[in-house]
Amino acid sequence: MKIGRASLALALALLACGPRNEEPRAGGEPLSHWKREARLVSFFSFWNSQKDERRHEAFRRLVEIGEPAVPVLVELLLEEEIPVSGDALNALCALGPRAATAVPELVRAVEEARRSDVAWALGCIGPAAAAAVPVLAEVAQSRDAKLREAATHALGQIGGSGRDALERAAHDADAAVRASAVAGLAPGGAGAAPPREYLAAALGDPAPEVRARAFQLAHPRTRGEAAEMADLAVRGMRDDSELVREAARSWYTAAGQSRTDSAALHAAVLAGGDPGSRIEAAWRLGSENLEHWHFQGAATSAEVSAALAAALADPDPTVRVYAARGLSADPGARAPLANVLRGALPGAKVRARVIGAQHLFPLSRDPRDVTAAYADGLHAEDPWLQLETLAAIREMGREGGALRAEIERVGRESQDPKVRDHASWLLTQLADRSR
Repeated sequence: MKIGRASLALALALLACGPRNEEPRAGGEPLSHWKREARLVSFFSFWNSQKDERRHEAFRRLVEIGEPAVPVLVELLLEEEIPVSGDALNALCALGPRAATAVPELVRAVEEARRSDVAWALGCIGPAAAAAVPVLAEVAQSRDAKLREAATHALGQIGGSGRDALERAAHDADAAVRASAVAGLAPGGAGAAPPREYLAAALGDPAPEVRARAFQLAHPRTRGEAAEMADLAVRGMRDDSELVREAARSWYTAAGQSRTDSAALHAAVLAGGDPGSRIEAAWRLGSENLEHWHFQGAATSAEVSAALAAALADPDPTVRVYAARGLSADPGARAPLANVLRGALPGAKVRARVIGAQHLFPLSRDPRDVTAAYADGLHAEDPWLQLETLAAIREMGREGGALRAEIERVGRESQDPKVRDHASWLLTQLADRSR
């Protein structure tokens, strides 16, 4: 009897300690715990923001759990009563191909609910979501712009047959569908064409919105790619549609901001771009050339010098001023600059007139060449331009006295204390120099 009781006790102990079907865990808590936490929402965050913090932590833990958490994330994505679908979408996108088991259910959701966030989730899964291509291709024809954009983006991310569907949509009779297809085909997706090839194809579309959209998405990744696209940028700047011209100008500016610009790109725009972009190109090339002369004692390159020299005959006086500025440090290019600047200053923009005058005076040493430009600079509403003009007058030395009346006026009338102080100081300097 004693042996039987002992055996029974041992069996119960072993049963209690034996293997169990444990839930996946993260942060010391099981999947079911994080599922409950992920449903917490503070509708009035100033009352109870702790719920939001707990929800964010829950989604981080669900991503940490990985594939076993995918069914939970899909359930939360499709949740209608509690607004956590955005967090669930971000989590599924963080998992990417690891969420491939969700594809069948996401495909059904796209078919039935036509939800853009579900289409985005399929795109995040990438090539592993190839089974969704037929449904996404159908949704890509939707009149709902948000849904159409999500579907075409997903097709581009899936690649393969997804890109084939986009190529067909890019020839659709509906321009809105074509524009969305162009967005899906943008460089960066699976099997995407290089930026130049992509942009060149899109610029052949008859709809301005398609051509403009391509400029918005054809981001060059290197300076070499941007240089290869220079002729297409100029083509866009000359487009019949202002929508496309603006998109091309923005593309050019963005290339400079992302440091994928190059002298070759600026030279092409300077030679054939629209007026605003030619001004920007002349300034950029000129600045690069001046900097090279300052540090290296030589021109940036023969190509840059040639581009700036050709721009001395540009129809826009501001372009001519900035081109002359860029050549002003080159002893071999200075001869025609005084006459170019004299002719350009009257018609140039005010800031360009002040800058041009700064480069003209050292060449001519004649105050009459620059007094009108500096007077306009002092009359400008921009206090920084007024300060820049006062600094330029100071560089004239004693000849700056020709502008004494204007300096006195701005010293009295300016609302900016820095301008008033600088004007007063400059008048004192001029008085000392005249003794």
